Amino acid sequence: MRVANLCWAPSVKRGLQAILNAGAGSGEAVVFDFDNTIILRNMGDPVAELLCRRGLCQALAIPRGLAREALSIKCGRPLAPEADLNAVYEQHLAQASTSQDCDDRIADAYAWAVWCLAGISPARVLEVVNEVYDGGSALQDCHTKGQPSRVSDTIYLRPFVHPDMLDLLADICELGYAVNIVSSSMPWTVRWVVQHVLNPGLRARGVKKEISPTAVFGIAPELIDGSRRVDDRTLVLDDPQYAAQSIQRLEQLRFGEVLSYPIACFAGKAEIVKRYISQQPYLVVGDSRNDAAMLEMARYKLWLKIVEKQETRVPELIAVSGAERSAWFIQAVNSVLNPGFRQEEVMLKIDKTDTALSAA
Repeated sequence: MRVANLCWAPSVKRGLQAILNAGAGSGEAVVFDFDNTIILRNMGDPVAELLCRRGLCQALAIPRGLAREALSIKCGRPLAPEADLNAVYEQHLAQASTSQDCDDRIADAYAWAVWCLAGISPARVLEVVNEVYDGGSALQDCHTKGQPSRVSDTIYLRPFVHPDMLDLLADICELGYAVNIVSSSMPWTVRWVVQHVLNPGLRARGVKKEISPTAVFGIAPELIDGSRRVDDRTLVLDDPQYAAQSIQRLEQLRFGEVLSYPIACFAGKAEIVKRYISQQPYLVVGDSRNDAAMLEMARYKLWLKIVEKQETRVPELIAVSGAERSAWFIQAVNSVLNPGFRQEEVMLKIDKTDTALSAA
């Protein structure tokens, strides 16, 4: 298995080999988050910022309850035309992190970043995604000691897919698991990476099975297709050109004023998994509290602990997992300098003791 040769924590490699071999050929679901998980760093935020800076987002305040209620964009409170929408977004996230309803407020911001795009074509999103990814140029950051690559005209580091993640996906696909991606980015963003990076990477590794566009779930508005309104899920299942992200087909569509529910963040991610994928996935892979509900429902859980980020919700889940603690695998990841996976075991304070939380 390729996993055996990864530069990961030894107990994580042993544990993943054991569980993946044990379930081989079962066809069970494996669910991945996208930002900071399949892709190193974040893709959704720089894409949203560039769309805003190019005047493709409507200047509306972030409404409370957007992630839970089907609000029309016509209900939005307008901001001054000159408002810096990225600053509004980042300020909202900073304030949300200290509030009692933290998850709800962050979910509202994620939903808002898509909600404000009403009227544009998904084709515009793909143009920006291609620019942000830049052919995976940020992979060079793994081999240099200088400043990390940034997306031009944004505050964000340039994202890329690490070869180790492609190796893990290759093993999972070869062993017959059904790979799904549930992301708080837009589904067109994720499908572009699947189409142009992940599936070519799998083919280069001799893997015949690919990740289907129908296995991608993200935050999406309704789509206006001529005189009808339709959701992303319907189109990706029924329209081969749409599923293949044909630019000609996407140009025929416009984003509507209402989001499709459930929203793919926090509890909404778990609802999507239950509704469309599995009541209990074999393995869920995620990096943050946004993935906690998905991780909690899985038989096995791989937490990618981003070293530069403070995460509290996932360690809380591990602390109360009791006898199921062996179902958790924790892999440390550098995101900024020398980005990539680390070989040291992750130590967390559980029950007032330092515990290496990786199944052996």
